[in-house]
Amino acid sequence: KGLIKEAGSRTIYLYIRYWIASTFNINDILKVLTAVPRPHFIQTCQPDLTKINCTGNVIFERSLCLNENTKDVYDAMKSWPSGHAQLTAFAAVYMLIYLEKRMPPTPSIILKRWLQILLLLAPIYSSTTRLHDHRHHVSDVVVGLVLGGLLALILTADLVPDSWNSWTPQYKVLWLPISVLIDTT
Repeated sequence: KGLIKEAGSRTIYLYIRYWIASTFNINDILKVLTAVPRPHFIQTCQPDLTKINCTGNVIFERSLCLNENTKDVYDAMKSWPSGHAQLTAFAAVYMLIYLEKRMPPTPSIILKRWLQILLLLAPIYSSTTRLHDHRHHVSDVVVGLVLGGLLALILTADLVPDSWNSWTPQYKVLWLPISVLIDTT
């Protein structure tokens, strides 16, 4: 019973840390602040060209678009950085760190490296599909990948100890409700 309780405690701790760290999303803030149009913006907006003066910078106004769907038009102005690239890079680096610290080098270090390579293919695949579907520019996915990887490194570097035997949680505020939850079950 003690082993199951301990394993459950560790799993809940890791999952909650992953969930909190992955929802720490500066991506939406950057998208709104920069308002970079997506590659398909012109097709989505369907601008009324009679209202646009092309002698300088065109300042976007909703009234310039003939498309009645305001949600789609505003979404088409949120390209940079790619949220898909950021989230998949975050998940891949998070799991990469977990595998590095928890998977023993025996019976095979090659297995560990192959799993880590497979993890790194997920953000690459996600990013290339976003480019292929004309949802993002190359700079959007590159910045998304870098942001996701950096956030994972910063927020999860201390996540998994080398040994659980002498480990105490780093974040008492987060760990207290988890330990209470487990103690009451």
